[in-house]
Amino acid sequence: MPKCASTFIRPSLLPYLDCYDWQGCASFVADHLDYRPLKQPTETPEGMMSPATALRYQTANCFEMSTVLCSLLVGAGYRAYVVSGYAVRAVCLRDTTRVVCPDMMH
Repeated sequence: MPKCASTFIRPSLLPYLDCYDWQGCASFVADHLDYRPLKQPTETPEGMMSPATALRYQTANCFEMSTVLCSLLVGAGYRAYVVSGYAVRAVCLRDTTRVVCPDMMH
């Protein structure tokens, strides 16, 4: 996006003790938001939901999920920033068919 996304991120602190560290914040985003792929995965979206709106609808694309996570991290006292880049196709499509299940490693 032409505008730096971090200029509109406000700190958010959820009333759950689990969300007071980075692992808890990351788990909360992963567990409570449904991932919605971008229509054009190689282009930035034309618009983005705010972190509050993404939490209300419980769905977000990768940019929106990163702003929610950043908002929670800043609210928990971390210095966090949103950075965008590219990922391989399997990551973008959440294709975990070639990922070894950690429970199977023992």
